Amino acid sequence: TYYTRAGQFIMDDEGYLVNPSGYRLQGYSADDSGNLLTTVGDLNVAQISSAPLATENFRIVANLDGSAVENEPGSVYASTITVYDSIGSAIPLTLTFTKTATAGQWSWDASVPASMGTVSSAGGNLQFNELGVLTDPTSDPTILIDGTPSGAQLSVDWNILDPTSGAPSADLTGYAAANDTYGLFQDGYAPGTVESVGIEQDGQIVGLFTNGQTRTIGQVVVADFVSPWGLTKMGKSLFAESMSSGQATIGEAGTGGRGSIASNALEMSNVDMASEFVRMITTQRAYQANAREISTSDELLAELMMIKR
Repeated sequence: TYYTRAGQFIMDDEGYLVNPSGYRLQGYSADDSGNLLTTVGDLNVAQISSAPLATENFRIVANLDGSAVENEPGSVYASTITVYDSIGSAIPLTLTFTKTATAGQWSWDASVPASMGTVSSAGGNLQFNELGVLTDPTSDPTILIDGTPSGAQLSVDWNILDPTSGAPSADLTGYAAANDTYGLFQDGYAPGTVESVGIEQDGQIVGLFTNGQTRTIGQVVVADFVSPWGLTKMGKSLFAESMSSGQATIGEAGTGGRGSIASNALEMSNVDMASEFVRMITTQRAYQANAREISTSDELLAELMMIKR
């Protein structure tokens, strides 16, 4: 077991974090929920995945043309949002809006591709007042999708109401403007694998997954010694425990007198450049003076030899 201050680590072909010499980084692993374990071991970030989450709620921010006329161009509009079942299958859910003969009213229905299932319950009316503000429905519609790839029924709620006031939100408007969708939001996601990792000051390794989720996947631990100066130098910025250093006390960064971790940082030199330059100049001057003294002594000896002759 070696210790180092140089935190340059990359992922090898097996998913372990290693330094340029191939030594594996050790620390605490984490379970699927991001809870840290207390056993120190090699850190592997490739064998970690993010489980999918089925969609339960979605929102659509859109405008339905208030000037549209039934059975005329612009009286039918469709908007598609992707939802996910329990195994993370992406299901395109299309909402089709159709202008009715009633002023300010649109009917809606939902559908999915036949290969992804069948919508067994969906549909209703949207009523806008003379200001283009949604007044009905007064409850969030629920869409049921049977025969999804997971084999289970998927139930998703269309969040039309404001969760605070309970009244229809401003997501849908009925202004005299072209039909358009401005935003799509839903709370499900597909399964994901680790795309990149970052390390916090306390050593926690946070993984960014391909499905956009983040989770703690481990923690780098820090070792402290009674006498760090007694460590045995092993080369390549590596040190080993010795009788002079004492045993390592291992724990989280920032606890028990241990320092914090600076991610994506390069440690500066601990040499005072100004002082070293002054010392170098002083040494150079002393050398020059000594060299002149030797030269003068040599000239005197030469002169003495000439007198003898």
